[in-house]
Amino acid sequence: MMSNDCRLIYLITIFMANFTLAAINFNEHTIQSYGGDQDGTGSTVVENGGAALHLTGNVWKCIQYPYTITNNTVLEFDFQSSVQAEEHAIGMDEDLTIQQGNRFKLYGTQSDSGTSIIIDYKNYAIDAPKTRHYVIPIGQYYTGTMQYLFFSNDHDVVSPTGESVYSNVVLSEGENPPSVVTNPQPSHVATDVSFFPSLNLGWTAGSGADSHDVYFGTNPSPSSSEFVGNQTATVFSPSSLAWNTTYYWRIDAVNQYGTTNGPVWSFTTAESLVGIIDDFDYELNDPGLIAHWSDGNVNSTGSSISQYLAFYMNVAFDNTQLPYYSEVQYTFDSVQDWDVTDVDLSFWYLGDSNADEIYVRLSDSSATSNTFRISDSVVTQSADWIQVRIPLNSFTGLDLARITEIALGIGPESPSGPGGSGAVRFDEIRIVEHQCESGLSHLDLNSDCTVDMGDVMALAEHWLLQEQTVTASLPNDGQLLIHYAFDETGSTANVSDSSGNRNNATVESAGYDPTPNWQSDGFDGSGCICFDSQFWVKIPQTAFTGIDKEITISFWHYADSDEWPQFLTPFEFTTSFSGMDDSLNWEPARPQAVSIRWNHYAFVKNSVTGRMWIYENGVLMTEAINAFGSMEDMDLSSCRIGVGADGQSSKYLGKMDDFRVYSYALTQSEIVYLAGGGTFVVQPLVPLEIPADPQPNGRIDLGDFVAIAFEWLSEL
Repeated sequence: MMSNDCRLIYLITIFMANFTLAAINFNEHTIQSYGGDQDGTGSTVVENGGAALHLTGNVWKCIQYPYTITNNTVLEFDFQSSVQAEEHAIGMDEDLTIQQGNRFKLYGTQSDSGTSIIIDYKNYAIDAPKTRHYVIPIGQYYTGTMQYLFFSNDHDVVSPTGESVYSNVVLSEGENPPSVVTNPQPSHVATDVSFFPSLNLGWTAGSGADSHDVYFGTNPSPSSSEFVGNQTATVFSPSSLAWNTTYYWRIDAVNQYGTTNGPVWSFTTAESLVGIIDDFDYELNDPGLIAHWSDGNVNSTGSSISQYLAFYMNVAFDNTQLPYYSEVQYTFDSVQDWDVTDVDLSFWYLGDSNADEIYVRLSDSSATSNTFRISDSVVTQSADWIQVRIPLNSFTGLDLARITEIALGIGPESPSGPGGSGAVRFDEIRIVEHQCESGLSHLDLNSDCTVDMGDVMALAEHWLLQEQTVTASLPNDGQLLIHYAFDETGSTANVSDSSGNRNNATVESAGYDPTPNWQSDGFDGSGCICFDSQFWVKIPQTAFTGIDKEITISFWHYADSDEWPQFLTPFEFTTSFSGMDDSLNWEPARPQAVSIRWNHYAFVKNSVTGRMWIYENGVLMTEAINAFGSMEDMDLSSCRIGVGADGQSSKYLGKMDDFRVYSYALTQSEIVYLAGGGTFVVQPLVPLEIPADPQPNGRIDLGDFVAIAFEWLSEL
């Protein structure tokens, strides 16, 4: 057992190793008016335990902060703004009379012409509305004494809405250990992380850091055995990673004055390989598409590339003239290592009645190439989007570890004569885990392309299973993007976000001032919102910035078939991407909705595993597979609760409470917690996530094993 004396020494050591400068605590200062009549109408709120000063409207504020500025003095702080005003600036002064030459403008619409305001750091626009960290060597601009530190949020309009959040403000002399690193990429506790063809770990350096000590491994408490090395770059690429494995990493900031330990971050790799070659999610008119892909303008074939708002690659082909085939090519910026067993080259394809053949050609660094051709008209002329999968081992004679180019073609590469013309579409080109040929029995439970003892073993652990108990566990609120408790009252039209991300929403309506219907009988006895078709809740566009591959939407609703019969229509959970929809529909049972007035629902998607789920009161009700569409191109201009995306259709009638959005796919245990606050649920077999119920009777029994055995013997 550690003695008290030793423990004290240990704590002191840890404290010094993690030493950081103390930021200004605004709770310990009087917030004063600054600049005379410049300080107008608005609000000033101290947040985050005193670390942040939140200004809204047309306000200029200051705190008394005597300080002697030397050549080495550095001002360090974080800044965030969701609404641009005319000026957002920070500065120092000896009195309360407004000055220009001693304030630093960060953001704003007002012209700086004819002023002496310092604009060297007027660069927030490139990050808006995210938080940006500033380190300003103010001693290089002027020296001397100051009495006040002031903050401007200048917005001289009739109804000022400008916003500034100044936080973690530090004045120092620079001769200190660096600040702690932040912003891990991938995010802390991220799951389903793909490392194909490679994985770059990234972070934001703390101020004053000259270099970084990198620790990486499978030890939750990184030690010297996990030390990788010291580097100046803020990117590290680990090698020899394994699937379905949790890795831990720590970045320590280093300078000549000391080392500041970073937090221990972790991520878990995906269960199998899914690597994106191109998802075509370019913005409209983004030159990136043409920069990557070359068409007939370069290769002199009959192809022409264009792009639509739906985010796919449209390839017009004209094989009526020489060379009688059309091709587009993608030359990679660096050599690609695809030398992985049991993987497929996958893409989504929409055909044309004149497309008699399509092909895929791969080339390696030695200019060796191999072509895979598809002449089945069911594929080449498909009028619907279909997924095409080609086993990579079909491309024989290539060095799959040195791939340099992929080409997609319409028509034979060596045509015998003229062909047709038209247009086909490609999307979501990936490297994915191999799947067997179509038509293989659904009894291949372990996906090894054979029905055998392995499938028996995959089912054996579920013998006589009819249901299972799922115990609640806490979700990771570090990945909570939005939390609307709906506890507002009166005529309040602002909806507060309790997640800490300041994704506050507003109540809106069509053409007139909304009158929100706040009620006091929420699911937990607190407030809730009651939609009456006359208003909706508008979520800010920035709220979903972190959504890409995974999402969870959780909420409570009050179902009453007598008062709101419209509510008992089917649930539809849809995410759109590249002109296609991943959808999941489910109709709740009317008797249950009547007897349980408040119900909890969760909608979950994981586009890495291709799964979507709908849960009612913690119980999985339905699921979908092959939902691989990314959500990074969501239309953020139409994020509404209580009405359709057009602001007119699908108006919701009923009560809603505790609306949450997470940036990851919650487990069923975590959803049970949200639905019950620390209980458990009994999950029936169907749709329980087990390999299969071969004889679908809602029970795993001898009949299921007989079905596998029959299929097994028939293949011998």
